[in-house]
Amino acid sequence: MRTKTIHLSDNYRLTGDAVVEFAEIYETKPVDYENNLHAEYDVRFVPTVYKIGARVMLVSHTDVSPNALRSGKTVDAYSLVFGAPDGISGNTDRNIKRYHGWRGTTQDVSCYAHGLREIIKIRELKNGRVAVTVGQDLTAGEA
Repeated sequence: MRTKTIHLSDNYRLTGDAVVEFAEIYETKPVDYENNLHAEYDVRFVPTVYKIGARVMLVSHTDVSPNALRSGKTVDAYSLVFGAPDGISGNTDRNIKRYHGWRGTTQDVSCYAHGLREIIKIRELKNGRVAVTVGQDLTAGEA
C-alpha cells in the first residue's frame, strides 16, 4: 500500500489556515434536578496535531467476530496513531513494538500495523469532512 487516505469523523474541521480542529463539547450549565432543568452544552474547536509532515502509524482494525466472518463483512477501518515512533504495542506485551503486522485481537477486533508514515495532504471534502492522506511506508522492510 503506497498511500492511504483516512476520512476523519464529523467532529473535525479544516480552518482557512489549514489547521485541523476538533469539536470539543463541554457543559456550560449543570443539570438542576430540583427544578427539572436539563444541562446546557456548548462547542469549542481546539487545534489538533494533524499537520503536513507529521509522522504517524497507520493501523487498521477488523471485526473478526463469528457473525462478521460468516457474513463476509470484515471491512478494515483505518486510523492514524500519533506518538508511536517505535511502532505499535502488542496486546500481550506492551514492551514489544512493531511497525508491521498483527498487533493483537481484543473483543473480536483484530489490530494490524501498516508502518510509520508521513502526512502528505490534508483537504476538506465536498461533504465538509476532513481527509488526511499519508505517504508510503517509511519503515518498509522492518518488523
